[in-house]
Amino acid sequence: MKKHSLKVSLYYVFIGSVFMPFIVISLIISYFFHNQLLDNYKVNNQIILQTLSNYLDSSLQNSERFFFLYLFDTNVSKFYRSVNKNEINYSQENLYKYVRDSVRYRSSLNNYLTMFNSHYKGIGFIPEHANQYSCFYLQRYESNVIWYQNDEMDKEEWYRGMIRLPLGKVLFLPESIMKGCKEYQETENVFCMLRVTNHLETASRQGYTFLELSDAIFSDLAKEVSLPGGAGLAIYFPDGTSAYATDDKFMFDKDVLKDLMDVDGKRVKINKGNYYVYSMKEEEYGFLICYLLPQSIVWKQANETYLSILLIWFCSIIISFVIFAGLSKRISISTGQIMEYIKKYRLGDGKKERNLLPEMPIEEFDNISVALTEMTDRITNLIEHEYIWKINQQMAEYKAMQAEINPHFFNNVMNSLLALNRIGEKENLERGILNLSRMFRYTCEHGYESTIEKECHFIESYLILEKVRFEERLNYEIRIEKQLKELSIPKLLLQPIVENIIRHGMPQDGRGIKILLHVCELGSRFGKRFIWIMIANNGVPYKDKELYLEGRVGIRNVKERLMISYPDSFFWYDRKGEFQTICNILICKE
Repeated sequence: MKKHSLKVSLYYVFIGSVFMPFIVISLIISYFFHNQLLDNYKVNNQIILQTLSNYLDSSLQNSERFFFLYLFDTNVSKFYRSVNKNEINYSQENLYKYVRDSVRYRSSLNNYLTMFNSHYKGIGFIPEHANQYSCFYLQRYESNVIWYQNDEMDKEEWYRGMIRLPLGKVLFLPESIMKGCKEYQETENVFCMLRVTNHLETASRQGYTFLELSDAIFSDLAKEVSLPGGAGLAIYFPDGTSAYATDDKFMFDKDVLKDLMDVDGKRVKINKGNYYVYSMKEEEYGFLICYLLPQSIVWKQANETYLSILLIWFCSIIISFVIFAGLSKRISISTGQIMEYIKKYRLGDGKKERNLLPEMPIEEFDNISVALTEMTDRITNLIEHEYIWKINQQMAEYKAMQAEINPHFFNNVMNSLLALNRIGEKENLERGILNLSRMFRYTCEHGYESTIEKECHFIESYLILEKVRFEERLNYEIRIEKQLKELSIPKLLLQPIVENIIRHGMPQDGRGIKILLHVCELGSRFGKRFIWIMIANNGVPYKDKELYLEGRVGIRNVKERLMISYPDSFFWYDRKGEFQTICNILICKE
């Protein structure tokens, strides 16, 4: 498992708890503001469309007053009745009557047209009975009534719609009825409002009055609202024909227009730009008003708000990071001082560094440092007392072992020497006495420490005396590398192991035993050097459960003394090849 320092972990925590949520929430906020702005625009655009619809409705209703002039002005009503009843020909009587009525009619209408704004370009009348397919039209500021006869008028689609027009309804035409007349001289774009005119007395249909209005009424309508840069406005007649648009690219076909009306705020692509289309149908006459909002405006406003919030948030994060970095630095300094103290304590310098732990900038770490110093002092004291107690215990055990060796071993050796004397083996008797003397001299020497060479000489003397007892059944070999002969080890560390071999490894069926004691130096792949002491025999194999029984105090004693003298040492038993019992001691060479 990969490990990280506290400082790195704290930075990971900061990134995970602040920066990652910052990125996620930034995306959510971006989406939220975009949709929120679209909702706000939807409400605002509905208000704009309603305002435009009311303004258009008001303008068209004011225009309808011209359709009722005949109700209040006898000159207008007489002219309508005259041209609907009498066919106009070039006879003197009819022509005179037409001229007389048209002069009065023209005078009245010019007064009305002059009173109102310039949107009203002219007014005309189409009789129902007499003078069929004829239009009598007076253009604003003109002195004559234009009599325009169009024999193919009944083939026009608007004409068929006019015939079916109910009383009180208005028919809108996207262009002038007079467009084919040579005398007609209107240069502006106009549209027509057409309405049924009934006889005042009989209530029968006597014709159709039409009013020509300038398209400027729509452009003036667009001026009533403030449009953002790039936004557009489009107005359509009740039949879906385009009436006006702030830009030609905002004019849609009837089929496209029908799809746009199904979804308010639908996004469409126009000339490589995306627009949101909002529409409203004017209730009185059926005009459709479309408001087109560029997506770039929505994104711009959303991004401005979004970036403002992000900037404030980012500044807050920077401030938080500065505070966090300062806190992290103080934590790192405190933990670093504590870890340095622990490291030196492990190396044995803890007592010297006792007063070097400064006061920590963080209260909790300061409490930890105080508690740690007190604890290490107590541990040091306990270790010192425990070490002294262990050494004293080992010295007592060592002395007890010396006392144990003397009577036990002395009894066996005396019996062997007595036997040699009886059979006259004076040479072996003399060698045995010398080895016994050498052993007692070694055990009686003062001091706890010895060398490997002396320890092996002692073991060899011990095995020589045992060989007197077991003769050819006992064979041994001792090998020591030259550079290790003076290596210091605890006295009588190896003797209990050899004695344990003689006592428990000698076969009971009369077979012999071979003992190998080998001391050498090894190197590890990490560069450390070790002293390896191997004591092997091919006698009765060892049993794991019996190694540390109460009766085998010597083996347990060896292991404990080894751990006290060499804390980093290793002690274990195994078997390999002909040797059924191999005792291994591995001591780190400093």
